Amino acid sequence: SITVHVIPKDSLTAGPDKFVCLGSSVVLDGHVLTNPNSAVTPTIAWSPTPTSGDGTATPTVTPIAPTVYTMTYTNDGCIATDDVQVETRTAADVVTADETICAGDSVQLVSSGAANFFTWTPATNLTNPAISNPMAFPTQTTVYTVVASLGGNCATASATMTLNVNQAPSITIAPRGGTFFKGKPVQITVTTNGVSPTYAWTSLGADAPQHLTPAATAYSSYNPIFLSDSDQPTFSYQVVVTDANGCSNKAPLNLRLRTQCEPDQVFVPNAFSPNGDGNNDVLFVRGSAINGITIFRVFDRWGTLMFETTDINKGWDGTFNGKPVTPDVYVYYVEAPCIVGGDPIFVKGNVTVTK
Repeated sequence: SITVHVIPKDSLTAGPDKFVCLGSSVVLDGHVLTNPNSAVTPTIAWSPTPTSGDGTATPTVTPIAPTVYTMTYTNDGCIATDDVQVETRTAADVVTADETICAGDSVQLVSSGAANFFTWTPATNLTNPAISNPMAFPTQTTVYTVVASLGGNCATASATMTLNVNQAPSITIAPRGGTFFKGKPVQITVTTNGVSPTYAWTSLGADAPQHLTPAATAYSSYNPIFLSDSDQPTFSYQVVVTDANGCSNKAPLNLRLRTQCEPDQVFVPNAFSPNGDGNNDVLFVRGSAINGITIFRVFDRWGTLMFETTDINKGWDGTFNGKPVTPDVYVYYVEAPCIVGGDPIFVKGNVTVTK
């Protein structure tokens, strides 16, 4: 019996095409696979003859014009060849393209052309500023410049590109870390600066997302309603806001079950400006623990009653006997029945009237 060894036709490569500055040298990147069972030492020959390193897979060549080099590989009687072209240039050239990402993402900078050496500036937030296509992860829009060279006495070339960074949309969610009473609805409100945003709600715990309405796995609404008859002490959700640029941000929502009312669940602002501009013109009583009030009174610092109501939908407009009051600090007093059991909640504090 005899063994026949087969040498694959792709057992060699002359390497990728090269660019070189006219009058300079470049090393070719050839590669061969040896036959470990061959009793004959394989040979390598290049044509035309390289400047140095003939007989190796990585010779040095110094062409005076664009040249095609042929690598001939002989292994135990088998002959295979491959070509590599070396272009000669008097100057490098480089081309770039603009990119757009979201803050926190990364992208590979794109440059192409005839060059062997690259320098990117600014070098910050780049994985390697000395390669042709580094990864970039800037936090804001940045203009990058790449200077390309073939080496030797060849002229350099440069190009610029703009990496646009779109910021993630901001999210404000209320009530963040709020409380709820069993069987009582809680309105969730999300505000964002995102353009044409979409909203997706998910559960962060064992609780099911159907406690938010509309009842679906993902919600397009920015203001769902939370409603639960469960005795589970906490519910945790997360909303993801994605804007028209495809940039996303997320925020948690944690709701804690309360079984009794506390004064901190009745809210009266500490200042308002009854100047008729449509913003903060009226002082109202609000709270997650109440649906109405028994009494809401406002006094000046000398104890004069300035305003009184038993209607939670009515507020003080900053007047007394039909005339605007003087900007000053006033005192309020609130009595309101708790939505759980009806026990009264008593709240008092100060409010500043501004212009």
